[in-house]
Amino acid sequence: MSEEKVSYSPANADLRQPSESQAGGPPLIVFVGLASLGLLALIVVIYLFAGDPNGVGTPGAAPAEGATAPAEGATAPTEGAAPTPEAAPMPEAAPTEGAAPAPEAAPTEGAAPMPEATPAEGATAENVIVSSNFETVPQGSGAIGTVILSQAPEGEGMQIQVEVQNIHAGAHAWHIHSASCSDLSAPIVVPFTATASSDGLAAPIEVSDPVMPVVASALIPADRLSQEQLDAGAYSLHIHQNAGVEHGPTIACANL
Repeated sequence: MSEEKVSYSPANADLRQPSESQAGGPPLIVFVGLASLGLLALIVVIYLFAGDPNGVGTPGAAPAEGATAPAEGATAPTEGAAPTPEAAPMPEAAPTEGAAPAPEAAPTEGAAPMPEATPAEGATAENVIVSSNFETVPQGSGAIGTVILSQAPEGEGMQIQVEVQNIHAGAHAWHIHSASCSDLSAPIVVPFTATASSDGLAAPIEVSDPVMPVVASALIPADRLSQEQLDAGAYSLHIHQNAGVEHGPTIACANL
């Protein structure tokens, strides 16, 4: 039996290549493309849900109900960061070694400090009888100072010492009067400067600078004023406006 040969020609081309309807559907490349698109979509869905299961982390998603929004400009704390330690207090500054202490404030210019009253020569703490300060009097000038009465040596009477400042310049009479400073017109019993009826026992108090302390002292004879009389009565020392018999009013007074 001889084999039948078929020759190819455009006329019988349908015998060598089946038509699209004969192949049974669309070409294979179409199925491959659709399968690739499906796989890509599945990968995207898995990626989105794996990164944020609740779906709230996607851009534009609203916060969960009841969630509080952070304050504007607030920085979220870093997870696991240690709290900032409190600053330790600054230690007090230690003085510089060898530094000299600050000098004391100088007194006001022109105002001389009032020295502490010192007992008259020969007087000690044991034989001081009276130590008194000057008081303000109506016609006074704010005199300040101290009067000290002490026992004179060998029973000669009493020694008086006066330290005073803030009285006007010039010579001033001074006396012991037989009353306290509340009675400036009381009689004179010890005239340290002369009066109309008696010679003086000492020189007037001389003041050259009102702000500088002036010191005066004298002996009080026992026949003029004894310690017993002083203890039993009221007496005061007066410094007057002027010297001499016409000495004027009292400008400083101290009770004895």
